[in-house]
Amino acid sequence: MHREVIRTLERCGVLHVAEADSAELFEAIKGLGDLSKTLWRKLLYALNDLNRFEQPDGPTVRELLNQWTQGTGAYGDVRLVVVGREAAGECGVDDVTGFRSGGGVDIAIADSIDRAPSVIEAERAHFAPGTPRQAIADFILHPLAARSRSVTVFDPHLFDHMLGTATPRRAKIGAEWVEQPSDHVEWLVGELSVTLPANATIILVGDYPTDRRKDGALLTKEVARANIEAALAKSLASRDQPINVNYCLVQAPKRDTKVSNRYLTFDCGFAFLVDHDFFRLGASHIEGPEDLLLSLLGQEAQQRVRDLATGYANYTPESARLAGQVSAGQATGS
Repeated sequence: MHREVIRTLERCGVLHVAEADSAELFEAIKGLGDLSKTLWRKLLYALNDLNRFEQPDGPTVRELLNQWTQGTGAYGDVRLVVVGREAAGECGVDDVTGFRSGGGVDIAIADSIDRAPSVIEAERAHFAPGTPRQAIADFILHPLAARSRSVTVFDPHLFDHMLGTATPRRAKIGAEWVEQPSDHVEWLVGELSVTLPANATIILVGDYPTDRRKDGALLTKEVARANIEAALAKSLASRDQPINVNYCLVQAPKRDTKVSNRYLTFDCGFAFLVDHDFFRLGASHIEGPEDLLLSLLGQEAQQRVRDLATGYANYTPESARLAGQVSAGQATGS
């Protein structure tokens, strides 16, 4: 039971313990066997370091359950409440399913936590074609950016549309089909900057486009740098706190460095494999035909992604790399 709860919190959770419940939690951990006690203590230290352990002055678990059974109250960011069997029975949770959902919150028995819809959604988020892209910002980008100091967007073709080497999107307006630019990079930067704290960093990593621009112009590094920095500065125009956006493009990366997948990583301990690509976020609604999937990565996979990003950032020869930084916001006092 302890291992399942710990694994879930470690992989995809934020531990929210009301200040009034904290003493009871710490006392319960003290009473555990040596192994379970050690696992819980390690988890609490790790979650605290990742900005994922909260002790607010808010409703206790008992108060939340009373509100839930009465269909009243606002639960804020709470999506899952883990309870013992007695409390679960009072909430109508049966032993077969091990959880019950209502009002956007799951009530679950500890050993059934992995079956709770909120946990399943956190580990693999599906967004169907036609879903407003703002739903992704609200469900993933904003809450995770608020807990992070650094976010990395990794896509070999990340800059293709921004630099004019990709075929423009075609959208039907009235009876006509028209070409429209895809602004997924600018949108991602803008949405992440909404909740990232002061002095945070967004890192954009991709390949230097190999195709010519669709307007026939030669894509020199000077042109690429000017286009990227103008677009990023525009995305950050409304940001009033200091933030840096670092970009890195590598020309024809070697086989041991080149990446074919797309990743979105947050340094609060969450990282996603994005299937199929970020381009589908280039319009107000997600484009089809497939669902856009964000699958949570484990710790080992997250480390591999960090190593790949480092490989791009330090790629040699340096002449094959285009890198720079765009800053925005007012400097904060010391």
